Amino acid sequence: MKVRIVAAILFIFALTSCRSKSAFNYSQAIVKIEQSMGPDIVTTEEKLDTYLTNGSYDSALVASQRMEIIVDNKIKEVEALKTPDVKEADNFRAATLRYFSYIKSIYTAYNDFILQASEEDREQARIRLLAVVDKKATALQDMQQAQLKYAQANGFRLDKK
Repeated sequence: MKVRIVAAILFIFALTSCRSKSAFNYSQAIVKIEQSMGPDIVTTEEKLDTYLTNGSYDSALVASQRMEIIVDNKIKEVEALKTPDVKEADNFRAATLRYFSYIKSIYTAYNDFILQASEEDREQARIRLLAVVDKKATALQDMQQAQLKYAQANGFRLDKK
């Protein structure tokens, strides 16, 4: 009888460990995708600053459209990941997709700004762009909170970076 109880406990422990590992691996895959955008974002922001300062709107449009495509591809990568059957996985996935969509919306707002014909319209688009950019901290915090809740629900810790 004791052997069966020990075997059942070991089985439950193994099952829990596997789920925790798959939850952790999913989180790491999301982090890897998000971090892979970093260099492109930095480069694009520098280019946009230079192009817009110099009035090179065609070049700025190409840069912002390129970034929209990059982010859209990252969204597709997240969507293609198999969501593990663990607690809070669907919420974490949804928060990640909202965050990536938010990042894409920044470059969509840049496109809107760049494509305006008149200075009045461009000023209105600039205000809309600033409103989108102002939400970055909140968008990032929402995704991080979902990831923290996901980690806690599945028994692993997140590295502080």
